[in-house]
Amino acid sequence: MSNPTPENRVPACLLPPKAGSIGLRDADAAMDMLPLTKLPYGLLPKRNRYYQPPKMYLGYIVTYDWVDSMAKEHNLVAHAIGDEGNLCEDDLQTRQNVFKFVAKEAGVTSFVPALSAIYPFPGMTPGDWLLTVMSSYDDRPAGSPTNSDIHKIQLYLKKAEPPKWYVSALHWKWGVLHSTQLDRALENHITTVMDHYRGKLYSWDVIMPLQDDVYMISDNAPNEIFIDNICAQKFGEEVMAKGLHMRVP
Repeated sequence: MSNPTPENRVPACLLPPKAGSIGLRDADAAMDMLPLTKLPYGLLPKRNRYYQPPKMYLGYIVTYDWVDSMAKEHNLVAHAIGDEGNLCEDDLQTRQNVFKFVAKEAGVTSFVPALSAIYPFPGMTPGDWLLTVMSSYDDRPAGSPTNSDIHKIQLYLKKAEPPKWYVSALHWKWGVLHSTQLDRALENHITTVMDHYRGKLYSWDVIMPLQDDVYMISDNAPNEIFIDNICAQKFGEEVMAKGLHMRVP
């Protein structure tokens, strides 16, 4: 096998720990070199392997204040009934409204942007988030999102450079977990939750936590059904059957 080209070579600090444990080779150094202009092949997830890389996002830095101002300026603020019966802002739906609006105004049809929390990098300030174009774990049809649509987002946001790759704040580690451990973790989680609420709740939808926000906000992504979590990565569609099989009566 030939040596990888510099643009495909994973930076040393983003390699997995030498002992093969969970984490990064050098987390402090990783902060100093982010973001990446290109995504190395070695940071793409590998099917049928238990040891997987961190989740990477392609996108542009925006502030939460920007999202809030967009919602108010264009009358996109959504509301819902709170726990005490009062009317309150529905933050998730408001963000979804903003991103649908941005996609429509920019003329983007191959994807709907999202808001993602990212791993710290030099120059990052409080309130910085990522307007995400795609992630390294996305299972999208070929050509989606299109380069043309990515450029339209760049023009809409008035950014001078193309989007860059950032590390997820929630899934920033290399990690490994075998299927038997996953079975046990899934069963323990379901059992613990249902025992805790036994006699308090009539039912609990085990499958809902595995549904992807993208599925709910994007009309052009009908196949994106599962959240990118460790269970979905390893079980795929089997996680639904396992979850239902393991439920406590």
